[in-house]
Amino acid sequence: MKKEVKRNKIQRDYTRQVPNPEDFQRFDLSGGNPWFRDLIDEWVRELPLDTLIHFPDNFSRVKALLADWLGVPSDMLFINNGSDSIIELLPRVFLKSDASVVVPVPTFFRFIQASERNCNNVIKVRFGNNFVWTPAFLERFLTSVNDPSVKLAWLASPNNPTGLCIPPAMLKEVLRTGKLVVLDRALNGFAPDLRKDTYLLEEYPNLIILSSFSKNFGLAGLRFGFSLASPSNTQKLREYSLPFTVSGPSLWFMERFLHCLVQGVVSGEDSASIESSRLELENSLRTIPGLEVVSGSQANFLMFRHSMEPDLFGRLKDSGILVADLNNTSGIEGEGFVRMTIRSVSENRKFVEKLKEIVG
Repeated sequence: MKKEVKRNKIQRDYTRQVPNPEDFQRFDLSGGNPWFRDLIDEWVRELPLDTLIHFPDNFSRVKALLADWLGVPSDMLFINNGSDSIIELLPRVFLKSDASVVVPVPTFFRFIQASERNCNNVIKVRFGNNFVWTPAFLERFLTSVNDPSVKLAWLASPNNPTGLCIPPAMLKEVLRTGKLVVLDRALNGFAPDLRKDTYLLEEYPNLIILSSFSKNFGLAGLRFGFSLASPSNTQKLREYSLPFTVSGPSLWFMERFLHCLVQGVVSGEDSASIESSRLELENSLRTIPGLEVVSGSQANFLMFRHSMEPDLFGRLKDSGILVADLNNTSGIEGEGFVRMTIRSVSENRKFVEKLKEIVG
C-alpha cells in the first residue's frame, strides 16, 4: 500500500487568502449567523471588566452547563480554545512521530496540517467523483486503516468542504477496527445530534468527538470548542493542555449562552432556516450553465466549480467577493473547486447574480 509522507511541506489552508479580507464580501469562512443577536447585544453591554483583568475562574461552571445540555458526564468533556486547538493537540497526545494516520480526501485541511506538524505519515484515501461514502470507498478506507502503522483515522461528518455525511453503519465499520477515530461534528453541533453520537462512546471507547459553537450557532469569534471522549482519553488531553485555554470573556459569554440552551431560550430548531437557505441557493446555482454543484450538502456551505472557468476563485476575488479557494486542497488539487458559505437570503441572491455575470 502506497503511503504519502510529507515531512517538510505543511498542507496549505484557505483561512488567510488575502491580507485585507475586510474589503471583500465574505463567503469564505464557514462561521454561521446567530439568530439571537438581541441576546448577544445585551451580553456585550453587560460584560464585566473583571473578565478582562483577572484569570478566568468559571471554567468548571461552564463545563457543568455544557455537560447538562449534552446529557453527558463532565469527565467526558474537554474544553479548549476552539476545536481547531484540540485537533492540533490530538496527534501530540496520542501519536508517536513515526505513526501513520488516515484521512479521506478532500476533507478538513487541519487534520492533515496537525498530523504533518507532528511528523506523522499521512495516508490519503481519495473519494470518487461524487465524494460519497460508497461500499467501494469504505473498503479502500478500511484497508488503509487496518495497516499496522496506522494509529488514527480522521473523519468529519458533515465533511468539509463537501458538506456530505458518513453513513452511521459505515462509521461503525471504521470504529470496529479498534484504531483511534476522531469524528469532527463541528458542522452539525446541535444537542440532539451530539447526544446520538455520545451513545457510540459507550460501545467504542476508541472514538473522540469534536464540536464547537462556531458553525450552527454563529459564535466563531468566541473560540470555544470541546471534545467528547472516554474519561481516560479526556484525562490525557487535560494533562497535555495548557491552563486558561479559553479567555475570560469567552467563558462569561458561554456561561450565559449555555444557560439559555439548557432553559430552552435558544433552540437548535431555529437552524431550519439554514437548510431552506441552502436549498434555495443550490437551486439557483444549478440554473447557471456549466456550474457543477456537489449534491447533498448538510452543512452551511456549498462546493462547486465551473466547467469553463478554471480560476473561479480569482474571478470572484476580482469582483470583490471572497470564497474559499480549494485548488490546493488534497484530493481535488487543481480542479477549480471553491466553497461558498451560506449567508442571508439577500446576500446569497446577490452572489448568484454576480456569479452569472462572471461566467457569462
